[in-house]
Amino acid sequence: MPDNNPLNIIPLGRSGSGKGTQAKLLAEKFKLKHISSGDLFRALANQDTYIGRKTNETLKKGGLFADWFAFWLWVNELVKLDPSQGVILDGASRRLE
Repeated sequence: MPDNNPLNIIPLGRSGSGKGTQAKLLAEKFKLKHISSGDLFRALANQDTYIGRKTNETLKKGGLFADWFAFWLWVNELVKLDPSQGVILDGASRRLE
């Protein structure tokens, strides 16, 4: 019987360790949906809304977002996927908690 479980990956590592580069390569190789926290934050920062402007301010200052915010953005992307679609979640939490 074939394995119908999708491949899901969350790369972890220090800033600048190549997580994003590897995520792109793995997404291509295994045909995974690549969901990047950075891309989601930048897209949100380009919106002319209150949350977009606040996101833009935080990005310009180089600040970190609350972990729940990144997870919320991920979930909003994950619900759009077919359940059989594998995913790579790039840009995991940068705090220990």
